[in-house]
Order: sequence, then structure tokens, then C-alpha cells
Amino acid sequence: MEDIVILYKEFKQTGIKILLEAGEPAAVLFLRSLAEAMEKDGGYSSLCVLATPLVAELLAKQAPDLHLAQYGSAGTSEQEALRGPFEFAIAHMGPSNESPHSLLYTGKRLYGAKKLAYIATGFKAMSSTFADAKRANFDTLDLVMVTDELCAEVYRADFKWMDPDKIVPIGSAMLDALRSEDHAALRAAGRQKLGISETERVVFFSAFPGHDCVPFGAKESICVDALGATIAGVKQAAKGARSDIAVLVRPHPRATKEETAKLLAMCNTGIQNGLRVIASPDIAYDESLHAADLIACIATSTLSNQSRYRGQEALVFAFEDNDCGKVFDALFTGHEANLIGATEGIRIVRKEDDITAALKDGKKLKPIPTEGDSVKRLLEYLLTE
Repeated sequence: MEDIVILYKEFKQTGIKILLEAGEPAAVLFLRSLAEAMEKDGGYSSLCVLATPLVAELLAKQAPDLHLAQYGSAGTSEQEALRGPFEFAIAHMGPSNESPHSLLYTGKRLYGAKKLAYIATGFKAMSSTFADAKRANFDTLDLVMVTDELCAEVYRADFKWMDPDKIVPIGSAMLDALRSEDHAALRAAGRQKLGISETERVVFFSAFPGHDCVPFGAKESICVDALGATIAGVKQAAKGARSDIAVLVRPHPRATKEETAKLLAMCNTGIQNGLRVIASPDIAYDESLHAADLIACIATSTLSNQSRYRGQEALVFAFEDNDCGKVFDALFTGHEANLIGATEGIRIVRKEDDITAALKDGKKLKPIPTEGDSVKRLLEYLLTE
């Protein structure tokens, strides 16, 4: 089981056991919520996590209080942690999870899980995992848990092979966290930390690993090309604008060194004609997110849908002049694209002019209230269905 870190937490000796695949950074917040819910409930015995090295590293930094035991190689302790049967196996996958060890393939047949659920944090996974040829090798997938009804509509249109009633909108751990956020205070604090004035319009460029898009025929330079198009669109908006515009760029932690270097090389940190680009691998993700008015991202990013809940417009890359359009059109049918594009707070970006128009529009969105308790609802659903 290469490139997998096994994490384990025991609550008590008897009770329900859960196996979780944590394949993306967004899984960190979910894992915390899941562990807390299991411990509070009292009916669960243990949580075993199959994490990517990046997720394991983030957990060590961001959630040391969870006291997860960590194993690095197969041995007695690891085998004990992975010993089933598990009541539930939950795949919280990364955007390019092609591992043959994914719980989508092994959750039931290898680990004896009675139910298998897939957590979808965005509109679609940036992966060919769900292609017909590979899906034929899946264990039976019992549930697909999505963020909201919009995501459910997209997945129901895409997953025609699955009972639509088993694609369920429950929210997400990320949206749950918004309930306790003071948006205005976090925005002010983020801008102060980054040296951005209250009057500046801010675009957060949410970088993504270019190699994730290669299976769809894209060049590995796709993220670099997307940044170039974004900056070009912002430059046009900055001409004659009443206030300065800032673009925040934070290379993705899974990006190659070459890609990171190219992204940073494109960014001039000085102010030119009302525009400045603030770029560094060390920029804090949360501060950048809170400071922004608009979020520029790829369609598979969780931010493509969840930004509007924070009152920010998502500019979803589908550029016709680079491979972003090729990837977007490979992922979404016309019907699915229409569902997304018709939603307030989401703008599908086909041209640089669409970036310019969004900034000139200056429309302010109101944050969308969220229900909270998504993990609790997930566990209740798994237990009762």
C-alpha cells in the first residue's frame, strides 16, 4: 500500500468501526468532525484512516489534539488497525485519486465494510476513476454524499448508473465551519495580514496541480496558462477602475517545483496601473480566502460551489484559449454546465473578458446560511438506510 499513511484512533473496545480514505486536504476538517462525532456518540469503537502523506502531514500540524496513532509501514500494529469488518467505509478522495487501493475498490471485498459511501466535496472529481471501465471494478457504492442540492443535481445527471435517491445532499464540514465565522472580522484580519486595504478589490487565484488535468488531454502548464488569462482579464478591469485590484496567488501544495516556479515568475509584486499580484507559497490559505471578493478556480475545486456560501463569486475556469475549456467540457455535459452557470454566485469563465466583466460588475453577494451538523447527518443516514 504505497504512499499511504495509516492513522488510527480507538474510542472503546466494542462498537461500530469506520474506515476512512482521506485523499485530499479538505478531508482534514471532515476527519476532525467525524472523530468528534464518533467520540461524542459513544457507540463507536474505532476510526482507521488511510491518508495520503500530505493529509497526514496536515493532520499532524492542524489536529494534534486528535491524538491519532500513525503507522508508516505494514506490520502487526497496522494489520490490527485494518482488521475488519468495518461497519462503514467512507471514501473522501483526492481530485486525482487513481489508486487501486482506493476504498471504492476495496472497502467491502477487502475490509468487509457493510456500507460504502463516497464524499463529494465539489461538483466532480478531477479523475477518470468513475469511467465505465474502472467503475466496473468498484465495490457496490451505497451512497454519494454531496454538499447541496445543486451538487446533487449535477451528480444525478452524471451518475446515471446509480439510484438517484442514493445521491444525498448533507452539507459539508467546510460549510459547517462557516456557521461560526464572523465574515467581516475575518475579512478585515486577512487583509490586514496581507497588507491589503479595505477599498481594494481582491481576486484569489486558487491554484491547482496541472498534472491532475493531463488525463483529459490538457498540458501540464494548464494552471500557469489559467493564471496568465486571469491576470490579463484583471489588467483590463484595472484600467480606469475607481479602486486598485489585487490578485492573490498561492501555488498548490501538490504542484511540482517547476510549476510553482513558473507561477511565481509570472507575478510582479509591484503595483502597475492599479493592479498588483501578491504571490508566495507561504501565503496562508485561509487568510487569502477570507480577504477575497472573488475566487478564481477550476470547476472541481470545492471553492467553485462553496465560495457563494461565504458571499464570494466563483470564477470557474473554462477558457476557450487554453486547456481549461477542454477539461471543463470533458467533465460537464451542456445540461450540467447550464445547471452550474445559472446559479447565482457562480460564473463560468470562457474568455478573459469574463474576468473583466465580473470585476466591473462589482456585485456583492450575501452569505448563504448553512444548516450545520453535516457529519452527524451522514452517520444517521448510514445507520438508518
